[in-house]
Amino acid sequence: TDKDITVRSELTGDWVSEDGDALWLFQLEPDNSYSLAYVENNDTSWFVAHLVQLRDRLFMDMYPDPNDVVSDAYKVHLVAAHTFSKIDFDSGIVTMSVLDADWLRHRLDSGKLNIAHELLGPGDLVLTASTAELQKFMLSIVDDSTAFAPFQLLPLNPSNDTL
Repeated sequence: TDKDITVRSELTGDWVSEDGDALWLFQLEPDNSYSLAYVENNDTSWFVAHLVQLRDRLFMDMYPDPNDVVSDAYKVHLVAAHTFSKIDFDSGIVTMSVLDADWLRHRLDSGKLNIAHELLGPGDLVLTASTAELQKFMLSIVDDSTAFAPFQLLPLNPSNDTL
């Protein structure tokens, strides 16, 4: 929600995935969102991202930029699904942790988890709970390391403080 949105200046800039395969380019916008260009295999995808503070934890909510250059006919067939990830800043490195799909599916299938969702096809699962329910769910599992798949973003052009 708007009241949960926060800004962290250290996210602004150019980042590279730890395996070197993808660039994440963040630019802070006047509305406190971030414009995110994700570049992989010479392909650029545009997203809108917000940092969200829930209690003492930081998350990122990102979704496809509706202004991305694709045809209107193509856009009609897309659902602007949100990806909600834990995010941590530590010593100039960003660690993003996405919800592990296998972990989620196993808990839903076994009845250990009850949250509104839809199966859209083989392997496609979408959580459909309300914002409040999703926030409560994420806070309930935020410290379960098995629930998340972390990856790191490293600064593309780290500053050299020794110059």
